[in-house]
Amino acid sequence: MLTDVNTTATPVASSAEEVAVTALLTEGEAAVSDAPLFHPPANQVILLLLSPKAPKEKDR
Repeated sequence: MLTDVNTTATPVASSAEEVAVTALLTEGEAAVSDAPLFHPPANQVILLLLSPKAPKEKDR
């Protein structure tokens, strides 16, 4: 049978370390990112460039 056990933990870090960790965790994201954006025509061009060429017909 599962039971809930409440335990209290005392912090090991100093207050300066807690402030530093809190600052890192609450830091906002940059307004401008270098991440590539979704662009459907670019996907189609890449697929077209990677597609195999049509077989050539041989003349007899």
